[in-house]
Amino acid sequence: MHLWRSMKRCSVVVLFFAVTAPALWAQNQFQRGDGVRVAVWRDPSREGINIQGLGITGDYTIDSRGNIQMPLVGEMRVVGSTPEGLATSIKEKYAAYISDMIVICYPLIRISVLGAVQKPGSYFIERRTTLWELIEIAGGLDGQANIQKIHIQRSGKTVAKDLMSGYEKATSLEELRVQSGDQVLIPGQSRITMRTIIEVTRFALGLATFVIVQTK
Repeated sequence: MHLWRSMKRCSVVVLFFAVTAPALWAQNQFQRGDGVRVAVWRDPSREGINIQGLGITGDYTIDSRGNIQMPLVGEMRVVGSTPEGLATSIKEKYAAYISDMIVICYPLIRISVLGAVQKPGSYFIERRTTLWELIEIAGGLDGQANIQKIHIQRSGKTVAKDLMSGYEKATSLEELRVQSGDQVLIPGQSRITMRTIIEVTRFALGLATFVIVQTK
């Protein structure tokens, strides 16, 4: 009986990794249309070329063929690589210029911030970026933002809503399970002006008069 339970537990663990491992691997790979953040440095006490002068550090867009364009070495294949693998490739590509540099690569996802923000648009950001930081990158909330209604859409469907607590607690996009291509929407406050009230009232009175006349 104990052996059967142990085997059952092992089967569950194996099934879990069989299902989740491919998804985690894919998430850790670079995708077309996303971006790459490359950070490089070396011991400043070492003599030789100024590594910052090479202009390698920066954000790069992955084109439709899965490549990025880098200074001096030109086109590099990115799609299908992991951050660690890409860092190794970059070191090898630049070995002719500098051999002792340290390289770290970060995947960037493409997120649109729309609605009541100062600078709506699409941004390349790291998954660990918080919802608060993302909105600040988009210029911050404008005066009409309804932060109670912040929600996330994916392919036209709402996949997360009522994110006020996530905004206040600086929850990361990774924790919110935001994916590349998602839209973060911040609706504006609906304002009812006196003019709107008067126009609606006139319409209602006119409709009531029309109904009375028709029923006589």
